[in-house]
Amino acid sequence: MNICLICSILTLKKIKMDFHLTGFNTQIICSTSLLLSGMFTSLSGVLGLVPYAPYASSLGFLQSTGIKERAPFFIGSVLFIILGAIPSLSAFFSTIPNSVGNTILFVAYLQLFRSALRNIEKLEFSPKTIYKIALPALLGMTIMNLPSEAFVTVPELVRPLFSNGLLMGIMLALLMEGIYNVSNIGSFKKSVKEAS
Repeated sequence: MNICLICSILTLKKIKMDFHLTGFNTQIICSTSLLLSGMFTSLSGVLGLVPYAPYASSLGFLQSTGIKERAPFFIGSVLFIILGAIPSLSAFFSTIPNSVGNTILFVAYLQLFRSALRNIEKLEFSPKTIYKIALPALLGMTIMNLPSEAFVTVPELVRPLFSNGLLMGIMLALLMEGIYNVSNIGSFKKSVKEAS
């Protein structure tokens, strides 16, 4: 559930940065979106369902196509409902090789890589920022390259988490962000006291 919330927050932040929603109150849009995502995620947990989680690749598709209107997304949603309702269509599309889907995702991930480089470009490089970038990236890549036998001794409950380099990299990045921002807590408390 926490990963879904993190994905929602990161997606909203990225959409806000990339598409510059001028003319709209982005605070209200983000708050409403997080409220609805949180409610549906909680409801899915109660019902024993898989919660909704925005895919990072969606941002890559948005950047590749340049589509900012809602109509194509509604049409796509209706097509997916039809696809799920007609078993023969589902069976047909399930025969498409994985390599086709991976090729399509490759285009989306190229755009995400561009966004990552743009964000890094804005940073002033210091030992702190190098740790914040390099440590999670290297840990994630290391875990991705480890054979699955390396995680046999890890308890089954947490094995999917610890054997996923992407998730471990993200969690370490969030942890590093928290560790290096602890020094700002004193000045934050001081500014809150001054404001009140």
